[in-house]
Amino acid sequence: MFSIFAALIFSAAVAAQTLQAESPTQIVQTQSVERSTSTQIPVSASHGEISARNAQHIDSVIQKAARLEQSCRWKESRDLLAQTLRKYPASKELQAHFSRAKILCDIQKRYVTRFHLEFARGMSEEQLHYFLKNFHQVFDRNFYRKVEPAQIFYRETAAMEISLQSSIFHEHVLPEQKMSALEEFRKEISSFRKRSVIQTRQELESAILELGKKFQENFGVNGAVLVLEGIAGFVDSLDPHSELLLPDQRQDLMSSMSGSMVGIGIELETKGRDTWVKTLIPNSPAAASSLRRGDRILAIDGTFISEWTEEQVLEKLSGETNTVVRLLAQTANLTPREIVLRRKEMTFSSIEYCGLLTNSPGTAYVRLSRFQKNSAREMEETLFRLQREGMKSLILDLRDNPGGTVNAAVEMADLFLDKGIILTIQDNHGKLSQYARSSKKWDLPLVVLINEKSASASEIFAGAIAENDRGKLVGARSFGKGTIQSILDIGKSPFCLKLTTAHFYSPNGNRYNYVGVSPNYSVHQTGKPMFETMRDQEWNAPAQKEERDLVLQTAMNMLEEDPLYPPAR
Repeated sequence: MFSIFAALIFSAAVAAQTLQAESPTQIVQTQSVERSTSTQIPVSASHGEISARNAQHIDSVIQKAARLEQSCRWKESRDLLAQTLRKYPASKELQAHFSRAKILCDIQKRYVTRFHLEFARGMSEEQLHYFLKNFHQVFDRNFYRKVEPAQIFYRETAAMEISLQSSIFHEHVLPEQKMSALEEFRKEISSFRKRSVIQTRQELESAILELGKKFQENFGVNGAVLVLEGIAGFVDSLDPHSELLLPDQRQDLMSSMSGSMVGIGIELETKGRDTWVKTLIPNSPAAASSLRRGDRILAIDGTFISEWTEEQVLEKLSGETNTVVRLLAQTANLTPREIVLRRKEMTFSSIEYCGLLTNSPGTAYVRLSRFQKNSAREMEETLFRLQREGMKSLILDLRDNPGGTVNAAVEMADLFLDKGIILTIQDNHGKLSQYARSSKKWDLPLVVLINEKSASASEIFAGAIAENDRGKLVGARSFGKGTIQSILDIGKSPFCLKLTTAHFYSPNGNRYNYVGVSPNYSVHQTGKPMFETMRDQEWNAPAQKEERDLVLQTAMNMLEEDPLYPPAR
């Protein structure tokens, strides 16, 4: 699934958790699409403390991922490995293969537009040295744990090798060269790494710049191109959420956090070679058109897209305010139709649906789809309105909520808590606890709905409510993403760094990462969640009754049988 607005800072864009690979011991090898030895990010080549049966399953997944890579289906390979890594986070070999797949996916993203390559080719030696120095300084100051220069060098050079094996890199950077020439230079990098002794930042930067010069001597292309590949790949290898961002990626990310964007308001997903409409953003050009959820997008601006990557689709859909895009869409087996949409600046609320439940008098239902800058203000305004309408208790639906910003989660929890810890953050400087501080509280009975797609900021809020005995959680164990990413400038360069800078823990000190939040009442989902039913009604799809949502029904029954009023303070 992908969207024309970027994933939020805390969102679970990739279904995997922080990789804990420390000292590199060897390079795991498979067969690449070019049939040469394929480089992996160096970690120990083992499955850790995993049973033989599970190790066999992991091996079969790795083989399937390799076949997907051979077919240039990098995203599918990455997502398969990410899903498996969530089940077996101790497998170092799985970590290595996932890192490689993530690097290949991001190579594809970088070369969708001409900006990255043109910028790298235009860098002077002085600019490159300045960028490299600034990057390592920013990384050292902010990454949540210390990484030695030797480890950075190992990973940066391994990432260079992966780039040289990428058909995308070959096509855009050195199309006139044979892959065999790139393979020979890859071997030279490997040999250079083995004979290099790196102990200081200065030695690291000198060695990386030397490889850039060798690349330029061999191929006549600015060595900054290869050096930037090494840096970007190194960041990719740290964990599933860190990455080097291009200017437009940063803009998308900041827009999504603020709740505004320029576009047509459509969220898409791919199935094989087909692209489908997954969601229409309310009050968007797409929502006002004849597009419907489940429509297949066949062409954009007259060009068929069956061979396009997600990045190419997103690039084509993006544009300036008041510009036009033409989609060829098809509903089921009906005749395809052209839909003309004009891009506009949109603001979107984090509250998707709200109102009093007809089958449970006095019980209000609020669906929060994300945690963004104004979420707490929107929530309080909504609660005041619902209170005037007769609200006596509240069900807050965080199912499928991928997260948002930590500040939004803290501010939201602060609406319901008058004391206690909301979360504890640990970075490379130590631990810091965030306490409830607001004097204006909502003391009504509260039930929070969560599931396996409730992540990060959702988990901060749910954990704070549960462990401060302020309300009950109903549904399924949450996703388990307990890391914080920050957006960091790298000197005056147009690039910026999205970097994991901290881990966060529950009020009682429990770990979220890999673990998630357990509900007070575990309920298996039957039928569609209420918010999906309401979407269907909006888009004239067959609707299901409210009672079919067993998780919601359980919460309603709980509030009727036991109002769960907050304990006396």
